Amino acid sequence: MTENNSTINYYFHPIKVSLLLAVPILMSLIIWLLAIGEKSIFIIVFITLYLLITVLLTIRMIKLFRHMVSGKPVLTLTKDALIDNRSKIVIDWKDISDITMRGGKSNYISIKLYNSEKYISKINNPLLQRMYRFNSKIFHGTFTIGVDLLKGNSWGILKTVQQSKIESKTASI
Repeated sequence: MTENNSTINYYFHPIKVSLLLAVPILMSLIIWLLAIGEKSIFIIVFITLYLLITVLLTIRMIKLFRHMVSGKPVLTLTKDALIDNRSKIVIDWKDISDITMRGGKSNYISIKLYNSEKYISKINNPLLQRMYRFNSKIFHGTFTIGVDLLKGNSWGILKTVQQSKIESKTASI
């Protein structure tokens, strides 16, 4: 986290993201070693699906790693808005109705909006639009920000986000 006047930035934790990148690679190696010499169609189909999932996970992890290496903040809090730099979504504080921490093994900040469609309609990718609509209905928050991979304490980040919203409200009065 770095502060510049009224701007607060949160960055990826390099060790956590690097370890996360190693997981799909290790998964692929283990399956490949198990697959050597197998002739059962069930095992071949299972291995193919497993490798497909591993490739998709690897692509996601590489994107996280590239963002981390770029040195750009993941989350930026300004006096006017919350900015999720990974998703390129800028949410005005006045449009946020509630900010809570959710999750079990993995924590994320859930951001509930007064008018979620205002932000969902700005997303160009129809699959992402569908995902955000689903997220809004199921998880009680239109947008979520994973905080486990960020530098700092998850609950501390939540408190800072909530405090930034409160400060934006008092500044506009």
